[in-house]
Amino acid sequence: MQTLWALLKISRLHNTIPLAFVPFMGAIAFKNVIQVGQYISWQCFFFLTVSFLALMVATAMINDFFDVDIDKINRPNRPLASEKITPQTVIIAATLLTTAAVLTLWIVFGTVEGLIAVATSILNFLYSKHLKLTGTFGEAIISASNGLGLFLGDYAVNNTIRFSTIFLYVVMLGFFLAFTWLATIPDVKGDSLKCSKTFAVTKGVAAAGKYAFILAIFTVLVTYLSVPYVRHPLNYGLALSAIHIYTVVSFALAMLNAKREDFRLFYFLTGLATYLEVAGLVIISALL
Repeated sequence: MQTLWALLKISRLHNTIPLAFVPFMGAIAFKNVIQVGQYISWQCFFFLTVSFLALMVATAMINDFFDVDIDKINRPNRPLASEKITPQTVIIAATLLTTAAVLTLWIVFGTVEGLIAVATSILNFLYSKHLKLTGTFGEAIISASNGLGLFLGDYAVNNTIRFSTIFLYVVMLGFFLAFTWLATIPDVKGDSLKCSKTFAVTKGVAAAGKYAFILAIFTVLVTYLSVPYVRHPLNYGLALSAIHIYTVVSFALAMLNAKREDFRLFYFLTGLATYLEVAGLVIISALL
């Protein structure tokens, strides 16, 4: 039971669950009707979402595996840092999740979908092992990697990658990069000691939060000005993402300005905003 709880904690569901819906957004991008069961079947929605969630959870586990020394400084109560779970168990779990996700996408949808999953896994692994130390370049790579889910969903449902999805991919890179900048804020002390050149380390935590917020708002405005249907459900999803980012940045900056080092409130509010965002996106997609 302790091992399962530790694996669940390492999964970082407050971050990985929203990413699980990226293929869904790629599948329904700029469509007039996105009702699950009408435009995209429930079976397709299920396999896409669960498989990509497995990939993202595996990435979170691999990231914890390589960041164990940093976590011993920033978050010593993390499962690996506190030795509540062994590194071997984490590697086995991440390998099984990745294999299951790739095989599922390959068998259910096809070769292209399987290859996209493989590419996502490789890029995420390289980021965790090497590229995180490079700073902005590595942050850009992990953002681009997570965005590949848009192409996965588009090809799985539409059997092609549309120009509209490529456009959405470019725009959403801003969101993913903003999330990456935010995620490095609580780790700034350990990253600094390990010479990891994250945005929060090189520019400061206040700057990381501020620029993440500005980048998020900019991508929302670009999307709103570009989407032909102002009341398109996709816009509601992006607006909810903006609310999520705004919530995280606001409370993160409030704590940082107060020089608090207890990030439990940070994680709680991030998780709460995330689940509200996901629930809103699912409800909107079902009703409109």
